[in-house]
Amino acid sequence: MFDRKRVLLVVSVVILWTLSVASVPLTATARAGGADPAPEGVVAAARDGLLEFLRAVPMNELEYFGFHDQDELSRATLGEPFRVYTMLPSEILAVAGGEPTAATIHSTTLWQFPVLCDGTSRTLLTIDDMDGIWAAVDLGGLSPAIEMRELADRWPRSQGYELEYVRVFQTGSQFISVTKDNLSHLVSLESTARSLGMLAEGEAFEYQLMDVSAVVAILAPFVWANLETTQE
Repeated sequence: MFDRKRVLLVVSVVILWTLSVASVPLTATARAGGADPAPEGVVAAARDGLLEFLRAVPMNELEYFGFHDQDELSRATLGEPFRVYTMLPSEILAVAGGEPTAATIHSTTLWQFPVLCDGTSRTLLTIDDMDGIWAAVDLGGLSPAIEMRELADRWPRSQGYELEYVRVFQTGSQFISVTKDNLSHLVSLESTARSLGMLAEGEAFEYQLMDVSAVVAILAPFVWANLETTQE
């Protein structure tokens, strides 16, 4: 059970930490599984940055990035980008503390491109707005592209659904927001469902539409614990 005064104290601290809400031109050259198209500058930064990052990968660390040998690395290409959205810890804890507010999904300045080889996603290239200039800032991480593609088939754009990738950075949790007729639900990716204890041991995973409030209730203890750890 949450101590409301302690929650509000943490909220007042956490509110100082926020991810930038992006304001970008909608002149797209590529379109992700979600609602936002990638700006031309994002795509250009990814094209330039991929080669630079791949050149810097040590040969003894290829497998860390999902590649088996130099030949596979040379065949790496960019997949369709998706924008990264998030839920703010201040809002998650405020809701858990009984505040009359709502935890909503916010856009960030981050875009991620699956890095492909032979049609399979191997890793992720991350693009961010660095003082007004789009730049590649990181290579690495497990791509949600395969699961996003499966969910896009289940809830297709042709039937009015919009899908967005949501990452809660404090817990490393990954969700897909599924919106239709201005009503949004969250779908947990399998790794997140298992790490947050949403599945019993040995229980098979299935994609499920969840109310945002239900996800907040699950996330809040983990966000709280992580914030306490960082303050020690």
